[in-house]
Amino acid sequence: MNLWRAAAASFIAFTAVVVVHGQAASTTRPVQTYGAGPVAVGIRQGSEAVVLQADGRAYTMNLASGAVGSWSYRIPSGYQAVDTTAGIVRGNPVTCFSLNSRGSKQSGSYILQVTDDKREIWTYLRVPGVYVGLALEPARGMVYVANSSTNQIFAAAVGDQNARPVRIASIPNAGRIGALAIAPSTRRLYASDMSAPRLYTIELNTGEVKVVDAAVEEARAIAWDGVSKRLFIADSGNEAIMVIDPNARVPRLERVINEKGLRDPSGLTVAPDGTLWVADESARSIFQIAVDSRTIKRTVRWNPPKS
Repeated sequence: MNLWRAAAASFIAFTAVVVVHGQAASTTRPVQTYGAGPVAVGIRQGSEAVVLQADGRAYTMNLASGAVGSWSYRIPSGYQAVDTTAGIVRGNPVTCFSLNSRGSKQSGSYILQVTDDKREIWTYLRVPGVYVGLALEPARGMVYVANSSTNQIFAAAVGDQNARPVRIASIPNAGRIGALAIAPSTRRLYASDMSAPRLYTIELNTGEVKVVDAAVEEARAIAWDGVSKRLFIADSGNEAIMVIDPNARVPRLERVINEKGLRDPSGLTVAPDGTLWVADESARSIFQIAVDSRTIKRTVRWNPPKS
């Protein structure tokens, strides 16, 4: 995710263009959106993803076609959404955002949960700081958020308007905690360090924290693949997608792809078919990556007019 970049908020109409590599380009239906690139992406349900733009607009996207879906949401004025995560909790789709205030009229940070019918649940984050990465644990109805200022991670109950965040980990020796990802089967949470070549594992059952060395330059997003048991990393500094088995006896970082089209990968998720979806604000595109062949399979481009 692109954690601290300010976003332009100009209204622009554009057409989302889907390019399937090796095939002719096709154009989806025209949609109205706002002039900013995608900064985060997460699987919402089945073949549907949610995409967060830098200007605080969020849209669903069909992973099969790349077409923009019918659900959309606009972050309330005065707040900046840094990350998004989504999933099915107790049978209902929910989309979460980490929010930080942008001006004097609003203060504080929140986890904002939004349901299909646009019902909002605001969870106030009492510890001051900049809140960034999110991870959702649907089976337990919990959402986790990282405070990059204090290097702490908090948990909150999904769907509870009166929920009070609980600190589950503090990593005092971290440089700047950023992205989060979760391995549901083991209840292991992963956290990236935005300013050091390290990852962290947090055992949610015990609270134990371990350090994993990973020579990435700027890990803006991470995503866990439950099938291959590996962690994928959007390394914005190297304009590449990396992968590591953090639980191996000697974890080894490998490069998945750093094709020319990637400029500033800031959002990352693993789709049900095993492909990666990468949000890149600078490229104004979302890339689908085939892990086995290590190639870009499809590019969904956001092309707002220059005027």
